[in-house]
Amino acid sequence: MKGRFAWGYATHKDHIKKPMIRAKITDPWHEVSWEEALNYAASEFRRIQDKYGRESIGGITSSRCTNEETYLVQKLMRAAFGNNNVDTCARVCHSPTGYGLKTTLGESAGTQTFASVEQSDVIVVIGANPTDGHPVFGSRLKRRVRESAKLIVIDPRRIDIVDTPHVKAQYHLQLHQGTNVAMVNSLAHVIVTEGLLKEDFIAERCETRAFEQWRDFVSREENSPKPHGSDHRRARAQGPRSCACLCEYANGGYGAIYYGLGVTEHAQGSTTVMGIANLAMATGNIGRRKGVGV
Repeated sequence: MKGRFAWGYATHKDHIKKPMIRAKITDPWHEVSWEEALNYAASEFRRIQDKYGRESIGGITSSRCTNEETYLVQKLMRAAFGNNNVDTCARVCHSPTGYGLKTTLGESAGTQTFASVEQSDVIVVIGANPTDGHPVFGSRLKRRVRESAKLIVIDPRRIDIVDTPHVKAQYHLQLHQGTNVAMVNSLAHVIVTEGLLKEDFIAERCETRAFEQWRDFVSREENSPKPHGSDHRRARAQGPRSCACLCEYANGGYGAIYYGLGVTEHAQGSTTVMGIANLAMATGNIGRRKGVGV
């Protein structure tokens, strides 16, 4: 990274935070006054632009920022740095959802409210850590699992809800990184080949030609969850559990899928989102007010 600089905080016993600066990442931090820290940061921004051009600096805001904070960042970029290099994290985290769900369901947002999980019979969590990342929703999910719902976790990590004193997942499909699409397609293979399709829902609510093309594709042996000589066999090495997992999702009554950045922030994010929507449509787990959806 060119023109690297950084600054942070030192916290004293009196809890008064003091700014710290260093010229290079290999240098030790040293405390300075706020005036010196701000002047140093501003001068480094200016130095980078003088050396690499006006477009060499950009700003990005979080979806957790307020509208006012995001407004100030875009004003800083345009007024102080003289360019339009400003964006939001939604470019990475929501765009795959926007494209994937718009392509499959016609709308680029989640299909349910958070309260919907309270009526779910089978809950699939893929690439998300709800108890850490979304604790209000996570508490609702755990309450529903304690009541009766079955829980399926698809994640390389052993997150909290896999096994705690009060909540335990029925299945934890611990896929390898980069194999999201392979896993989703192998689950779809089970739905199609084991006769778990919701035929009446598909006939009424899905486009026939698109469904037939998808069905023919996921039916291929290369998408089977059984381990074989595929490049993605590591993702499908837990074939028997994958089959059992999908039987529970497809036949479990009200099934819902919740996914997070472990799905979207990948090169294959949009494709995985489309695959998840396909699972919901193939099993009829969408289009009802509560307990289902994506």
